[in-house]
Amino acid sequence: MNNLLFNVVSSLLLGASIPKGGSVPHNIRARSDLRARPIEVLGALAGLFRYANQLPEHVEAAIVVAKKEKPHWGARKIRERLLRRLPHAIRVPAASTVHAVLDRHGLVKRAARSRMRAQGTPLSEACIQK
Repeated sequence: MNNLLFNVVSSLLLGASIPKGGSVPHNIRARSDLRARPIEVLGALAGLFRYANQLPEHVEAAIVVAKKEKPHWGARKIRERLLRRLPHAIRVPAASTVHAVLDRHGLVKRAARSRMRAQGTPLSEACIQK
């Protein structure tokens, strides 16, 4: 049964349609039914799922290529370049998402935090010397 379940669900997830009058096992009626399946079946299917808001691979690759071409450009400028170059049908991610992609690929350096150190005044130095 596990092989049958895997084959049917994987073909449905990959875009196959069920023919009218086609037979699907009674326990596989919806994707939500996968919650009741054994963990080994879900583990086998884990590579087939995508996160709902995951960036398309070609957009992420375009961000990385743009940064490698122009290493001094930041996330905002790369986003503006993508807005001009990609077709309008493709949604360009926010600048924060572009920065997250660059950070994930190790293409941004984190700025060193400036730390304010307390400095004494002539009055406080006079108190210390006593």
